[in-house]
Amino acid sequence: MESLSLRTRFVGVVGAAALAFLGSPGVLSGDGSLALAVLSVALWAWTALHPLGNRPKAALFLEWFGGALTGGLMMWWVVYVVLGGVLYIGAGFGVYFVVQGALLRRLARRLPLSLAVGLVWTGVELVRALVPPPFGLGWFRLGFYTHAHLWLSGSARVIGLEGLTFVVAALGGGVAGCVLARRVQRGNALAAFVPVLAAAGLAVLVPAPSTVDGPRVLLVQPGFDQARKQFDDPEKNFAASRELTRQAAAAAGAVDLTCWGESMLYLELYTQAAEAAIRGGTAQAPPWSEPIDRRRLDFFARKEDDWVRGQLLGQRGALSPGSALAVGAEFFDPLEGLVRRRVALVVYDAAGQRSAPAFKQLLVPLGETFFGMERYQWVRDLALSAAGYVPDLVPGSETGVLELHARDGQTYRLSGTVCFDNAHPWPYVQAAQGPLDFHLVASNEAWYRTSCEMDQMLAFSRIMALMTGRAFVRATNSGVSAVLGPDGRELGRVRDAAGRDRAVAGFGAWNVPVPPSRDAPPMPYVGWSRVEEILWLLALALGALFAGRASNREPLAG
Repeated sequence: MESLSLRTRFVGVVGAAALAFLGSPGVLSGDGSLALAVLSVALWAWTALHPLGNRPKAALFLEWFGGALTGGLMMWWVVYVVLGGVLYIGAGFGVYFVVQGALLRRLARRLPLSLAVGLVWTGVELVRALVPPPFGLGWFRLGFYTHAHLWLSGSARVIGLEGLTFVVAALGGGVAGCVLARRVQRGNALAAFVPVLAAAGLAVLVPAPSTVDGPRVLLVQPGFDQARKQFDDPEKNFAASRELTRQAAAAAGAVDLTCWGESMLYLELYTQAAEAAIRGGTAQAPPWSEPIDRRRLDFFARKEDDWVRGQLLGQRGALSPGSALAVGAEFFDPLEGLVRRRVALVVYDAAGQRSAPAFKQLLVPLGETFFGMERYQWVRDLALSAAGYVPDLVPGSETGVLELHARDGQTYRLSGTVCFDNAHPWPYVQAAQGPLDFHLVASNEAWYRTSCEMDQMLAFSRIMALMTGRAFVRATNSGVSAVLGPDGRELGRVRDAAGRDRAVAGFGAWNVPVPPSRDAPPMPYVGWSRVEEILWLLALALGALFAGRASNREPLAG
């Protein structure tokens, strides 16, 4: 196989990045395009498979550039927060794409191209997702392109996100193999189409679980832009959400749970451990935060009692009688001698009792965490000038499972997650390993205005519902707020009168389908997800080990 000219290689990597972006949900269409994703993989594989030639450094730079462009385009909306974030994301994606190319050239010496591409893409993408930021990022993996094709994505109940990625990558590799050979090769075609057929068969053989009507939830979306949410008077913002909730409750009638988005309570809440430390005089705030004392603790306790138990849940409150309230809130919790901030989801029952917080586990790099670098003054100054706050949140260590006591006396268990958690399968798989009725995420995506970020998040939610066999409820500040069934079908989303679903105020109420009994088994993938991850990584490692040393030299003629 001859090497490519640098111009042709440039066209190949840029074309693959463009196809991946255009196929993303929310770009050309709301659901995205699986066909464009397959063509993107095919073009990347065709380009990367060719030897690097007599200018290997330049060729490797172009491979890096193609990956950087792919990552930067998929997450272009980060520019609304900080331009440097997109540049950093792109640079990181580029490194992983260089590794992908090197592994592909190695594995393709012994394996059909479709199989080689499938193993390389699945393994490297999984490593990128497993490595924590700032050196890894699991945003929008290849399998998410299948989300709207339930005949295919339904197989996530067995093979998970990694399996879906392999199906798409192998199909793209099969297309590239046909182009390179200028004919259909039996081995390559089998390795490309057998995974697709197997996945389609699994989607039928392992159907979505049976369900019954569960709690009726009311999603209230105030439609605040980020500037208003972050900087406007909290009293006015709370009052606006309260009045929208009052209007929604009157229109929806009786509901079991009213849902607000991430950090929409505008109160500082404290864990029991934090409160004990503050009252005992042993609590210390970080040097970059305001001091915390009993007066501050008591002030917010009175606010919570007035706003939540008086204005929302009281006899004259905005919520419909008997409804609980789920809302994202900011918590303070002691950690290593300091009272640190966390973001969480909590449920207040109809009597005003607050649940234990379900802490957010995955924090947005640079947006919510500086990986401990907030301890340096120059870093804090940079953050304040760019975003107006210091990203110093502390993540939770496990998925919180909360209880909802419905009006009919039934008790439901729901996973409590927040925003960026929704981009990763692990919080939902972990929660589904025990008795669970549905998932709930409280999110704030107003940072990203009306961009495709929201469509990508909806794709994530659908795949999580399919993998775990549990309904998924999205409650956001500005969109997209929706309810998805365990079979991946959308049951409804919040829209305004013009049909818009983002950056608008609105509400909607739907019944959440739940398992018929607490003993209902989870989907197969929930039980073996970690084993599957190990198998994919092992398959890639063994393939690379036994494929033989790849060469950048062109093969000899004759």
